[in-house]
Amino acid sequence: MPPLGRRDKIFIATAALLSACLWLLSARAPVLTKSTPVATRLPTDASPPKTTAAPLGSFPIVSSAQSEAVEQTEQSGRDTLQLFKDLNRYGDGTQAITEKNLDLVDPGARHERRRPLSRNPLSPDADWDILLTADRFFITGDDVAEISLELWRNDLPAAANTLSMQAEIRSADGTVLKRQLAVTAAGQGAETSFQPDLFWPDYTGPIRVRVAFGNFGVETREAILDFHFTGSSRVPANFTAVSADYLHSGDLVFDVGIEVKLAGTYRISANIHDRFGQPFGRSQLDTNLEPGSRVASLEFDGLLFHDREVQGPFYLTTLRGERLNPMSMAGSDHLALIEGQYISQDYDLDQFKNTVVRSLRTERMLKLYKEALARGVEFAPPE
Repeated sequence: MPPLGRRDKIFIATAALLSACLWLLSARAPVLTKSTPVATRLPTDASPPKTTAAPLGSFPIVSSAQSEAVEQTEQSGRDTLQLFKDLNRYGDGTQAITEKNLDLVDPGARHERRRPLSRNPLSPDADWDILLTADRFFITGDDVAEISLELWRNDLPAAANTLSMQAEIRSADGTVLKRQLAVTAAGQGAETSFQPDLFWPDYTGPIRVRVAFGNFGVETREAILDFHFTGSSRVPANFTAVSADYLHSGDLVFDVGIEVKLAGTYRISANIHDRFGQPFGRSQLDTNLEPGSRVASLEFDGLLFHDREVQGPFYLTTLRGERLNPMSMAGSDHLALIEGQYISQDYDLDQFKNTVVRSLRTERMLKLYKEALARGVEFAPPE
């Protein structure tokens, strides 16, 4: 195809930006009271619904290479339209998930893995492996993070000679503040209980923990572990309880109680599980809250329940909240997590709506995508 003109390039960039904005704007969420253990196994049939592409139209006679390129372009066009429809299938705030969405099912979980001290196979340190990790990434208020260090040599546990473990933050004026942490031997490794609220209760932002360690066969090395911390005096609000769940226009709504200390724009999210404990959806809400006792009404699109063919009662879990501060380099102030889950009333599937509600902006974006594809604009497939 001929090179794209300036207008085409501007259109592609604009369309991509608008599409991203539309998805980012779609959000909503929930809370807790009644507690019951919840399993988190993924249903084997919880895959997104399959779609069938429309047949290709007629084309001029072309070579096989040209034909393959044409088919790829047409497939890319169909994929682009279908991806946009899938991302905008549900009302604002609702998102389909599975247990494979690890950062949503278990937000704040860490993903460090055992790794070699050196990736150079000729290095004497190549026989050594290390794992420095903790039980959480986000630390809020007086939360305590459990940090552990382990070493292996030739796949066998080796003693970790921990010389020091030090936590540090960067203050508003750029000064680096440091605190030494007490380290305890644990088997062949070392561990510590880290409670940054003891040192910096009025701080929000990143915390870095540096560990200096060695062994008789290893020179002194340093390993680093990062956290995000919200000090107790910076926690902007607290969740209280879910006061009700009910249907509204075929959607499932949860009323969330929040005791707000500091006014601002809050983002609240939670996951929903079916009666067998399998996660199938997430809801997110951005809302402005003033100080005092507030209630946020959070919705799950009824179409989601039909798409996943789930049965109630439903479990609301993984309640999270943060006060957004996009101008801050330190990140958002987080609300304390609540352990447990809220159990909804029992609902029949036919009580939920089973239609896609198209908005004017969604229809407009679909029209722009189709016009761009008709003009020969190519969209790169998502990676």
